[in-house]
Amino acid sequence: MPAGILSDRIGRKRIILSGFLLFSFVYWGFAVSSEKWHIWGLFMLYGVFMGLTEGIQKAYLGTIIPEGQKATGYGIYSTFVGLAVLPASIIGGYLWDKIGPHATFYYGSITAFASALLFLIIFGVEKLRGKE
Repeated sequence: MPAGILSDRIGRKRIILSGFLLFSFVYWGFAVSSEKWHIWGLFMLYGVFMGLTEGIQKAYLGTIIPEGQKATGYGIYSTFVGLAVLPASIIGGYLWDKIGPHATFYYGSITAFASALLFLIIFGVEKLRGKE
């Protein structure tokens, strides 16, 4: 089932939270995998993560950005995503170089899980029940 249809049924926030948790699981898997076939399965799950989050996050933004400010809101969102990617990439590269690839994936997994927790703190379980 496409993620958009699922989000219309159970709510965007639940899908976004599920995506963060799936990302955490996939990156943990990358850190601990020892067989090539594990990687293929994890990449497929990574694709599911992208499907769950990429469009749904933007659709959710569309519901909270005031009318007449959509372009500015999406621009600010994209700016902050871009600004977050630079230090994340620097930290990931440093961990890869100094400790090893597994450290980079553990870092990604932990930050994704922390994002899921932060998402829960901001929205709370009760607010997740809403279908926004």
